Amino acid sequence: MIKQVYQIAICVAGLSAPALAASLQSVDASSGFGIFNTSGGSGGSSGTFTGSSDIGNPSWGFYASNGETSQALYDFAGGALTVGQTVSFQIDNGNIQPGGTVGIGLQNIGSGQNRFETYFSGGESNYSRLDSAGVSSTGIGFTSSGLTFAFTLTGADTYSIDITPIGSSTTTLTGTLGGNAGSGVDRLRFFNFNAGTGGGSDAFLNNIEIVPEPSSVALFGLAGIALVLRRRK
Repeated sequence: MIKQVYQIAICVAGLSAPALAASLQSVDASSGFGIFNTSGGSGGSSGTFTGSSDIGNPSWGFYASNGETSQALYDFAGGALTVGQTVSFQIDNGNIQPGGTVGIGLQNIGSGQNRFETYFSGGESNYSRLDSAGVSSTGIGFTSSGLTFAFTLTGADTYSIDITPIGSSTTTLTGTLGGNAGSGVDRLRFFNFNAGTGGGSDAFLNNIEIVPEPSSVALFGLAGIALVLRRRK
């Protein structure tokens, strides 16, 4: 009688175990501003710094007044999000004067378009979102204590986002991305436009993380799978 035994070795092409772990992108403010492209106004009323906030010490800080904008662009090291991937981050928007806005945009680098935005505008009651349907309310009231966002790409042009104010419950929103259909999401923009003077109007960003689809098959598919079969008699 012939006994056959098949041994299967799974090799993720081109990735060692440490490299595979590193592909789960995670950064916080301890890495400094070197991961960003930053800009501010030319009038000296906007800029960036690191400091303590409700979302961590240190956090990336942004100040802006007198009609100026302070912003940071974070290009995803792994390229555009794939369906099932989630990018999460925290913001602490501080106090925002009427006429000021603090928020984030998820963008396509090639076109420069926002595919999704969420933000708070001074004088409003709730945070807003902007997608293919235009501007709408999130139903989430203002907080100066920080929020956690988890944005998941659910299709080429669809998304789900969980928004959790610190110490409160999570709101989940879904929709269709704006901008050019089929263009990827490969950049996070954080901005403080004219929030106001003084430390209470500083805005903060922290704890950016990109997590692959929670399927080992899908994860391996991103890197390439080699199956080696050896037959023993």
